[in-house]
Amino acid sequence: MEIMSLHSLRPYQPANKLQIRVCRMWITKTIKDDPQPQSLDYVFVDKQGDAIHATVNARDIQFFLDLLRVGDAYEITKVHVVHNRTSSKVAPHPAALELNRRTTFVPIDKTNQEIPKQWFNLIDLDQLHKRINNDVELTDVFGYLTAVQPIEDVTVQKSRIAKKKNLNLQDIRGETIRITLWGEAVTTFEDSGIKSLPPPIFVAVTSLKVKEYQGNPVLGNTGSTVCIFNPEIPQLTQYKQKFKDLRSPVQILRTSAVIYADRVVGPNFESKTIDDLLLLDPALHKNASFACKATVVGFDLTRGWWYKSCPFCHKAVKKTSGLLQCNEHGLLNRLPKPWFKINIIVEDSTNQHNFS
Repeated sequence: MEIMSLHSLRPYQPANKLQIRVCRMWITKTIKDDPQPQSLDYVFVDKQGDAIHATVNARDIQFFLDLLRVGDAYEITKVHVVHNRTSSKVAPHPAALELNRRTTFVPIDKTNQEIPKQWFNLIDLDQLHKRINNDVELTDVFGYLTAVQPIEDVTVQKSRIAKKKNLNLQDIRGETIRITLWGEAVTTFEDSGIKSLPPPIFVAVTSLKVKEYQGNPVLGNTGSTVCIFNPEIPQLTQYKQKFKDLRSPVQILRTSAVIYADRVVGPNFESKTIDDLLLLDPALHKNASFACKATVVGFDLTRGWWYKSCPFCHKAVKKTSGLLQCNEHGLLNRLPKPWFKINIIVEDSTNQHNFS
């Protein structure tokens, strides 16, 4: 049977024998609070350097996890050729492959070295502006990893907590880009063994979407994103030569919480201990702000965690002769608003106090 090139495959046309290498693999999951496996996905490349997206139904995931290994080359037959998706394409091929238990895979060694080890849909960082909000094809980037942010938990859409991590990549021309990883991509990055790699570290990050923030392109992961360190591609040799004298460890970026705290406290606020604060007359320091470094040791909820507030100033209202009254605005002709009030017990080396 004649060996077909990936380039010659067309949707719903017969496919002969293919010789490919498995470049990368990922499990696509549903977008829910409790994500479930939806498919097992691969990128295959052939000796011509063409790539195609291949997918496996959820019920056959474990079968294929046991059958195929990333990096190995195979001769395959009995594939179903279908149309590639119309947006968020992992590979720009017009077709995609569907695999099932009838698909045959025979490991090959003879032509192993002729097939590229990796394939990426790379774009230069200075060209990313052309991809902003254009998700027909997903974007792959490669560069020198200059900085990473510790994992932080972020509230998304006011309803769920997601893990988040930022990375900074620099290319050979000095261009830098920020990549934000969310969800399982964060965990996968942490489990990749990056801490054991000596600097400089080079990484390819795949299947990204390009958005705009403050006039600049920024990158975010998708469910197809994979991070591959020191990939075997021609650009790696150039980058190693360019950055050969760099031995500094990867910079650790500040988390959003630290950045926010710095903005709130600021360098110009006078520092006070709890003892100092307790000596201040609230009436004389009504609009003053101070910085106090203390530890939260508990919460006082004896009076609940909310109160009825004046709709104009949010001060607590009192009921007098059946009518609601605010000390600032007098009798109210509108219903009060529920307002949060949490009493926090904090402690430092000088004292402990209950602050609202």
